[in-house]
Amino acid sequence: MTESERTPTRRFLDLEREVEEAFGSLIDEPWGRRTRPEWVPAVDVDETRDAYIVTVDVPGVPADDIELRVRPREVEIRGTRTSSRSIATAARIHTERVSGGFHRTFRLDDPVDPQSAKCEYKDGVYEVRVRKLHQGNEHDDAWEDESR
Repeated sequence: MTESERTPTRRFLDLEREVEEAFGSLIDEPWGRRTRPEWVPAVDVDETRDAYIVTVDVPGVPADDIELRVRPREVEIRGTRTSSRSIATAARIHTERVSGGFHRTFRLDDPVDPQSAKCEYKDGVYEVRVRKLHQGNEHDDAWEDESR
């Protein structure tokens, strides 16, 4: 892809990454401090007339290591991705595949039924579907904890 074919947003994100790397090397590395970036998986939240669908990209995270909490107006997803380093004696010279914990919380406009949450995990993609509560069907908006 040539420079002229790249979108302004992509160019901005590339520039932002380069500036972060430059400042990181100027500030942290001379003193031996290397901070590990928090992993933030990509998420889509879609809304239909009757439900919310939250889709999270979590490659390398076993389904059993993902924790879901659904409350009447909130979906919270957390978990941990461990390092995929397979050769213990090898010296890593470059890394972009961040490991560590993640935590994402999404506030919902409409109340949902925490008991209705359905989860599906396939090919590193975790999907949660939760049914909206419609008028006359709503619970008290107290925070109900439902862990899955």
